[in-house]
Amino acid sequence: MKKNLLKPFKIISFYARYKDSPADELISETFKYLIRCSAEKQQKDVVLEDGSFIAPDELYKKMQIFQKKLRILKDICLYKYRWMKKLYFICILENFSFLALLIYWLYLLKANPEILNDTYSFIKDADLVCFSGGGIFQSTYLNFWTGIFPILKYCDKNDKKVYFNAIGIEKPKILLEHLFYKYLLNIKCVFAISTRDDIEYLQSIIKDFRKCKKILDPALWTKECYRVEPKKSDIIGIGVIRPKIFFDNGLDITVNEILEIYANLILHLENSGYKWQLFSNGNRVDYKFGQDILKHLEKDSSFLAPMPETDIDLVNTVSQYKAIIASRLHANVIATSLDIPSVGIIWNKKLESFSKYMKFNWNYIDSDNFRNVEYIKRQLESAINYRINKDVLADLKNMTENYIDNILKKGFQNV
Repeated sequence: MKKNLLKPFKIISFYARYKDSPADELISETFKYLIRCSAEKQQKDVVLEDGSFIAPDELYKKMQIFQKKLRILKDICLYKYRWMKKLYFICILENFSFLALLIYWLYLLKANPEILNDTYSFIKDADLVCFSGGGIFQSTYLNFWTGIFPILKYCDKNDKKVYFNAIGIEKPKILLEHLFYKYLLNIKCVFAISTRDDIEYLQSIIKDFRKCKKILDPALWTKECYRVEPKKSDIIGIGVIRPKIFFDNGLDITVNEILEIYANLILHLENSGYKWQLFSNGNRVDYKFGQDILKHLEKDSSFLAPMPETDIDLVNTVSQYKAIIASRLHANVIATSLDIPSVGIIWNKKLESFSKYMKFNWNYIDSDNFRNVEYIKRQLESAINYRINKDVLADLKNMTENYIDNILKKGFQNV
C-alpha cells in the first residue's frame, strides 16, 4: 500500500554519538548537508532525524564487564601456560574471546527486548535508514558492531532500506569477526554500501559487489556545510592523539617514544623558524597528551589550543592554521575541505588511503619516518608549496554527489 505522497520522506541518520567526539558530530552534519542538497535537486521533501548506533548503555556496560573478565582469563592463560604464547594459540584465544563476546551479546539482546524496542522504535516511521560514516568497521576494539547489529535486525524485520555511507572498513585480525562483518553487511535490508577507503576488502565480503562504491568522506563538505573560510595565519597546527593508539594498532612504539617524537618534531620546526600550536579533535585523552608534551618542553598553555567541545569548535580550530601535521584523520579531512595543507601521521592505513585517494603530491608519514623530523618538515613544506589539487577534489566531489543522488532515488522508489 502506497503512503501519502504529501508526507515528507523520513530519513534516519545514525552515527557514533558519544562524548569527546566532535568529529563524529561533524560527519553526521556534513552527511545530512549532502542529503538535503540532493533532495533539493530532486525536488523532494525530506525530514532528517538523528540516531546513535552506540549500543544501549544498560546492556553495553554488562558486556564491558564480561569482556574484561574474558581479557583477564586470556592473560592468565598466557601467563600460566607458556605454550599458549605461540602465534596459533593466540589466534585461537582471540577467536574464542570474540565468539564468547558475541554469544553473550546475543543473549543480552534476547533477554532485554523491551530495551531494544524503546531504543529503536522510532525506526518504524522511517522511509530510509542511513549510517552517515566514520570508522565503524575499522576501530574494531570499539565494538561498534554491538549497536549496528540490533539496528540492522530491526530494519530487516520491519522492511526498512539501509544505506552505509563512506564507512571506514578494514579486515579484522580475528577470523570470526571478519565472518561476522560479512554476515552483517549481507543482511537483506542493506541495499547499498560505500566506503572512504578499503573498497577491495568491502567487495570481497559482499555477495553483490555492485552494491559497493568508493566515495569521499562527507567531512570534505565542511567548508560548504559550516560556511567557514580559513583564517590568514602563519601558525602550524600539530594535532595530538593519545599515544597508546599506535601500540593498539600494531606499531611497536611506547608512549615515551611517541612523546619524544612529538617533542623533537616541535623543536625542529621551531629551530627552522616556524610558529606552532598543538590542538586536539576533542578527545580528552588526546588533549591530556598535549598537556604532557607542553610540560615536557616547558612551554606554557598558549601553545595548546582550547579543547573543542563541539563540531563547530573543531572546524574553527583547524581553520586558524596555515597548515597542519595531524594524526586524527578528520583533522586532515577538515583541513583539505578548507584548502589548508595537511600532513598525516599514519597509525592506521585509513590515513594513507585518504592521502592516496586525494592524489597529494607529498607523503603522509609512516612509522619508518616517525623519528625523521627533517623528512616530516620537508613533507610539510611540499604540502604548503604544492597545495591541494582542486581539480582532483572537484571530480571526486562530483562523483560522490552523483552517487548520493542515485542512492536517494533508490530510496524514494516504492514509497
